[in-house]
Amino acid sequence: MWNALASCYQKLGKKTEATKCYERSEYFKDKEGIALYNLGKLYSLLDFKEKAVDCYERHLLDRKGSYDNVRDLFLINLGDWSSLDVPC
Repeated sequence: MWNALASCYQKLGKKTEATKCYERSEYFKDKEGIALYNLGKLYSLLDFKEKAVDCYERHLLDRKGSYDNVRDLFLINLGDWSSLDVPC
């Protein structure tokens, strides 16, 4: 229910309301498994990169188990090279 409402808000351009609905869905143990991913996308659009990375990372860990360097992969995806711990 929360994911569907969030999707409607997104289609109406109401990102803040959509974010709240996806957060609520995750709080209630998102049965569809899409809230964290979509929340990450919204946070990215709202320029909350750290929150976006956290959501993407949690989504992957929930779906696939443990990953090394997941955070770096998403920082690269978000175009934030400056935060990487990689020598030039």
